[in-house]
Parts: sequence; C-alpha cells; structure tokens
Amino acid sequence: MASHLRQPAALALLLWICSAAGAVLTAAEPPGTLVLPLPVAGAGDRRAADIDHALIALSAGDTGPLDALADEEFSAPLALPDKDHPELARRWTLALPVAVARLAAPAREHVLSNLDARFASALPAHADEEARARVAARFLPAPAAVRALGVRADRAFDLGRFDEFLGIARLRDLAGGGLGDDQRRDAVAATLSGRGPDVDEGLRLQTPGLPRPTSALPLPGAGGLSVAWTVLPGWVLACDPWGGVLWQFRTERAAQVLTGPGAALVRDSQGVRALDEGGAVRELPALPPGARVWSVAGGAAWFSTGTQAWRLDLIGRGVARLDLAGEPLAAPLVRGDESLWLTAREVALFAHDRPVQRLRHGLPAGAGWCLGADRTHPLVIAPDGQRWRLESLAEQLAAGTPMARARLLLAAGRPEEALVALAGVAKDADSDAMRLRAHLARGSRHAAERADELLALAATPQQRATVHQAVLAGLDAADLGRRATEEQAVAALGDAHGQVLLAGPGATVDWSDDPRGWAHVLTGAGARSARTGPSSTALFARPAHTWSRIAATPTALADAAASGTDGERRQDDGGYAYRGQVVHLASGIARKEVQVHAPDGTLRWWRRWDALSGLQAPGVALVLRDDAVIVLEGQARLTALDLATGATLAQLDLPAGVELPGEITVLGHDHIAVLGPLGLNRRLDLVTAGGYRSIALPSPARWLVAWGGGALVYGEDGVARSFPSGATIALPAPLATVAAPLLSEAGLRSGSLLFPWDK
Repeated sequence: MASHLRQPAALALLLWICSAAGAVLTAAEPPGTLVLPLPVAGAGDRRAADIDHALIALSAGDTGPLDALADEEFSAPLALPDKDHPELARRWTLALPVAVARLAAPAREHVLSNLDARFASALPAHADEEARARVAARFLPAPAAVRALGVRADRAFDLGRFDEFLGIARLRDLAGGGLGDDQRRDAVAATLSGRGPDVDEGLRLQTPGLPRPTSALPLPGAGGLSVAWTVLPGWVLACDPWGGVLWQFRTERAAQVLTGPGAALVRDSQGVRALDEGGAVRELPALPPGARVWSVAGGAAWFSTGTQAWRLDLIGRGVARLDLAGEPLAAPLVRGDESLWLTAREVALFAHDRPVQRLRHGLPAGAGWCLGADRTHPLVIAPDGQRWRLESLAEQLAAGTPMARARLLLAAGRPEEALVALAGVAKDADSDAMRLRAHLARGSRHAAERADELLALAATPQQRATVHQAVLAGLDAADLGRRATEEQAVAALGDAHGQVLLAGPGATVDWSDDPRGWAHVLTGAGARSARTGPSSTALFARPAHTWSRIAATPTALADAAASGTDGERRQDDGGYAYRGQVVHLASGIARKEVQVHAPDGTLRWWRRWDALSGLQAPGVALVLRDDAVIVLEGQARLTALDLATGATLAQLDLPAGVELPGEITVLGHDHIAVLGPLGLNRRLDLVTAGGYRSIALPSPARWLVAWGGGALVYGEDGVARSFPSGATIALPAPLATVAAPLLSEAGLRSGSLLFPWDK
C-alpha cells in the first residue's frame, strides 16, 4: 500500500480516533450470531455436487445449472477446499465473480440479472444500509450487491471506520472479477487505521515520558486489518465485517494460534505458518527453542527469547533482533515499524530494530501487566486495572520545572542533559542528590575520574558508600594502590553503618539507582560477617585437588560451632534458622527474593530475580544444604546462592529427565547433583548448563556430598565412590559411620566433628 499518501496530522488523528471508537461495532458479528466453520464440500454430498457442477458448467459457458440452484445455497453456502492446501477452504460464492467475468457478454448479463433477482429476494423488508451490505456480500458480483457494498464502503470511509472499509475491500479482492479497484483509497484507509505496516505520521508512537496515573480506558485491541478473526479449537476463520466466513483453515486442536492485523500465525507440530488475510499460506522459519510469540502487528510477527525480542517480517521474511535489556512482560504496542515494549524496569521504543528511547518507568511491573492505548497515548495497565498514561517526553520536558526535567532526563538515560537542566538550580540537599545521581548515571569510569567532586555531593553514609563502590568499579585492574584505598573505604563505611547497602559481589548495578532497588545487596553487617564466615564461592574457586582428600583424623568442634545450628529449624515468621543465619524466601508472582538475617534480625543480604511464569513453574521450594540456599521453581529452574553473600552458585534450567524433589548438592558453579528417585536413591543426575548425565548407582546411596568438582556418594554397601568416574574412595572410618556430612571450606562436618581437607 502506498506509504507516501498522507493526510494532515490533525485529520489523521481524528480519523484514527473515529476508527478506534467504532472498532467494536464494525468488527463484531450481528447480535446473537455464533460464528462456526462452514461445511466443506465432500464426496457424496448432493448439495456440494450440484454447486460443483454449476461452477464447472459456468466455466464452459453453460448458465443452466447455476440458474437451477436454490436461493438458500447462496445464503448458507458451502466451503470449497483449496487445491494446494486441503486444510484451507473458501466460501463457494467467492468463486462466482471470477467465473462470471470469463463469460461471453450475453451469458454474463444473464447471470448478473439472475443474481440481482436473488439478491433482491433475499433482502429483508425495510432493510437498512448495513443489512443490505451484509446480504450483498453473499451475492457478488450482482450489480445491486456491488452498489450496496459501495455505498457502505463510502460511509465507512467517511466516518473513519477503516476496518469495515478495508473489510469490504477484502471482499472485492477475494471475489475479483472486475468489481472495481480503489487502491488509492485503500492505501489511505490502511495508513489511517494505524494497524498496517505503513501508518500515517500523525499516528506514530511518540517518545514516551514518565507514566502518570489516568482513568482513561484502553481502546479495544485490534483484530484483523481487513477481516474479523475467529479462532475455535481446530479452526481459524476469516470473516467479513458482518461475521460471514470468507475462508477457513483447519488446524491441530492443540495448535497455538495468534491473530492480528494482516495475518494469523499457526504454530503446531508441522512448524510455523502464516495465513495472510486473503488466505494465502506461507511456511515461516523455525523459531528459536523457547521462543514466546507475542503478537502479529504492523506486518510482522513479534516474539522473544529471554531479553531479546524479534521482528519477523511476514512479507520479506527478514528477521530483526531488538535488545530489550530485560524480559518483556507483554505484547508490544505496534504502529507501523515502531514498537513499544514493557519490561519490569523500562519501556523501550524501537523503530524497526533501532532503539529510539529507553525510559525507566518506576512502576512495580511484573507478570500480568500489559500495554494498551487510549485515544491519544500509550497506556501501561496493571492486572488490577490500574492504568498509567505515557505522555510524550517532549510534552513533559516542556511543562516541567528544572528538577522535574532533570528527573525525567535521568529516567530517559540522558544524564548529561540532566546536569545541564540543574545548572541554574540552587544547591540544597535535593538538588545535590539529583546532581550526584546524574554523575553516577554517566558510569563508573566517570565516577573514578571525578571522585572528589562526587564525594563532595554525597551527604549520607549510603551516598558515600555508593560513590566509593562506583569509583572502585571504574578503576583499572592495575591501579592496585587506589583500589585498596577504595576497598578500605567501603569496608569502613559498612563496619560503621551496619545497614548501609552495598552491591553484592559480582552484581551488575546502575550506580544512579536507589540501592533499595538493586537485585543483589549486602548490608554493611552482612559484608563484615561474610569476610570471616564460610563460603561455597570461596571453596569452588580453589583447585579441585585441595578438596578431594580427607585427613585421617577428625577434630572436635568448639561447643558454639556444634550447638545444632547446622540443621534447619522453622521460625515463627516463616523463615528457617540455618548455620547461624535466618533465611527467608519471598515467592511473588513476578519475582523471587531471598533474604538472610542474623539471629538478632539484622539484615545481611538479599537477592532478587525475575520469576518464571505460573505455567512454567506453578510451585516453589526452598532447600538449605551445605553453604548454599537453593530455590526450586517447579521442575523448571534451580537457583543456588552462597549462604554467606548471596552470590550465584548456579542458575540452571532443569532438564525434563531430572526428578525433583530429591537430595540436591551444588558441586561447583552451574554444576549440581541430584539423587533420586526420592526415597530410593538409586540414580545420580549430574546437571550442568550444557545438559545432564544420569548414572545408575551400584548401590542405593546413603549420602551425597560435593567432592573436588564432582560428587562423592556413600552407598548402603559401605563403599564411597567419586562420580562421574565411579572411582572408589577410601574414607576415614569415623566418617563412614556418621550421618550425611556437610560441605565447608575447612572440610566435611558432621555433628560435633570436622573432617579437615588433607592438603
């Protein structure tokens, strides 16, 4: 369609508003009508045989069999299978215009006169314009039917009901046979509808600003561009503006079907196919494993894998990748080649695959949130119905105070402009805090270069701790002296202020963020405790041979260490006391969070991450083993964190063959072992990020522990074996008689005994 045809922006917006406001009325079927697949012509069907005979005779110039058909065959037609795709069938009357156009003039005039008479007799008494158009769709190419549809098309275009107008144009295209062609108006209607691959300039998505609460209701979601879709188990139906089935496609009953402006997407055991609105079937490239298909809009299919979104062009079949920097929560809002995406942290606007703007929305967005639009702006919509309007960035910048502009520019990732906006603002606590955020947003290298200036702006222990950490992150690895100074400054602030928040080891953070929003945090007290406490992270960083041999003689632990703190105990608040810590798991719909406190309630660290969907992981479980906190999200994902610091030991998508729950042990980074089946312990599954290996054990296992990068299994036959090699390991006699030992940096612990590593 011609993208160069443009109306003035104000007219375009007005027509789009009219179109959106009328979408429900024009796309819906008549009240009380249930859209069902048409019966498909088959062998032995007398009516189908008569219709087939009439069409064959018509192609030979014989109009008699068509004249002999009863009127009801036109009002309740059959569907004829497509010769190339037997699962596709079209309403038989759509074959008439092409056949009639090929007739000689006398025969053609005779058929048209006959169809006019049938159309007139099928009209209800006092039929209004819409009723005439509905009936006319079944009697093309009768001249009276063509005129009735033309009148309705003119009215729909003038009122901005572009879905109805384009639906009538689709009837014309499907019927063919010289019913007239108005490609210029078609192109204008398509661009002003805002739903095709080309849109009017007045309908393009504006660069979004910060969300503001609104009571505006989202307009109904877009259906097809020129057909009304109906999806039933085993069927995709493409209908005219009044619910009449134009063509239908049979699918597998378990197929995933997604419809939108321009196409329907069918994903089943045969792959992915696109059905355009004319009924053409096209095979599409296989989607990546785990891909989630979000929508069909703007001439493309939109899907995602992790934090990457993909735009699959349905015409040229080109694929473009969009880096969202976060997993999408909902289908994008699409206008032409522009798409607006929602993640837990940001809204991101793209033009094709080029990022136009990212903006931190500041909303608690998670699973179930979505995007919509009112008559002028995009909306962010929460599951409980709360709505926020995304007014344009330019509008908000023009209306805001210098402080408001600075805050908005920071949210939009433009810290240099934020500092310019603050240039004329008097210094006070609020403006200094905003200046500090703007400097930190420029990155750790900038912080290292201007450390003194940033420390002068830092008024609180938390701000000073954040600056020192940002400076430390921006220093070259070779600058050992300055690195040591900054590390000492961070430790001193943490020791002096136990609840100051520090970024967890290895965490990637934006230093301009509020530390309360960081995903991985140690408090000052937690960092002090971690410097002296046991750590699986530290153990796994050592060479494997240093923790694969046990000294012959155990040592007795001090009373405090052997007081029973190794075993987990449920607390009144739902937490678990374990190894001198109290562990809490907060399992929300959108996020998981582990918090660890000291026995006196002092927070030591937290770790947060995006949860799997309820369909992927309907349940969650907490396992405490060795120096690890293990969270199981259903049978789908395992996350293991260091008990001392919250650092990630493993985060694995679990293979379907691994049975949980079972006895789980972390063997190393992204490497775990699982004993199963539960209660039998005859199989050992070794799982890594690259897959898993299942080993049948020679004897049921009594216990399992990590061992030099692998697993040590002690069997009921009294033999200890190292896996995956299966080698027999000689253990000190006392260790062979105790209950399952626990792993630690110092060695294997059981009750009041420590079996040290033999270095």
